[in-house]
Amino acid sequence: MLHLTDWMTTAQRPFYSKIADEKHYYMHDHSFFEIFYVLDGTIIHDFKGKKEILQRGDCFFLLPEDVHNFNRTPEHHAKHRDIVMRKSFFKQVCNYISPTFYNEYKEKKFPMRTQLSENDIHKIENYLTNISFLPPQEDERAMTIAKIICVLLFDKLLSLEKVALPNYPEWLKALLKRFNDPHYFTQGLPKITEKCHYSQTHIGRVFKQYMHMTMTDYLNQVRLDYAANLLTSSQEPIARICMNSGFASIAYFNTIFKKKYGITPRAFRNRHSPKE
Repeated sequence: MLHLTDWMTTAQRPFYSKIADEKHYYMHDHSFFEIFYVLDGTIIHDFKGKKEILQRGDCFFLLPEDVHNFNRTPEHHAKHRDIVMRKSFFKQVCNYISPTFYNEYKEKKFPMRTQLSENDIHKIENYLTNISFLPPQEDERAMTIAKIICVLLFDKLLSLEKVALPNYPEWLKALLKRFNDPHYFTQGLPKITEKCHYSQTHIGRVFKQYMHMTMTDYLNQVRLDYAANLLTSSQEPIARICMNSGFASIAYFNTIFKKKYGITPRAFRNRHSPKE
């Protein structure tokens, strides 16, 4: 068996992708995390001694220690997309999803195979093309796009039914939907909790038990994410974005925005808005 070392990534770009169509006759594992999906044709994939035929859209998530190979024959010859990541980068993306996601992924608590739709493939390939066009001085922007790609792929493994939500009380599930609906979260906690027939003390205690933060902190996180999206996707004045996200004070908005993102809303917009 061959052990493939990582010659593809760098400290500045710990994410790398390529299209592969060569034969691999040897079983191998890696020093990196890998995700691959089939772009065209069919291919025989040997995963830990189990062989199966993959076709366009089939997507696998591999740990460094996973042993596999690709066997292309005259009847089964395909192009596939390889995505490789350094452990540090991979953990960053996992931590964005959940503090426990990395360990759960390593323990294979999720299905490690999924199916990408045509729209999924088109979107991811476009993102990868954008990365390839960015010069070295745009490493940070390139890796931001790379993280978006990873989240899109992980989203194929996860759904509300696969995560912890089924264990939540039904009233808490309904409350979380309101927390993530702009119609409610921009109006504040009284509007969000108005149909919940428990005392505010009980709601707050149970919410913190499951979400590991107060309702106020969670509300601020949702509002900040909403504001960050508006900053990069619209030309609305920052004061209006502040108000439309549910914040009554521009000074408070600036303070907690900088606490989360490390920079002011204006600097965030300048850094992450699409370049002409």
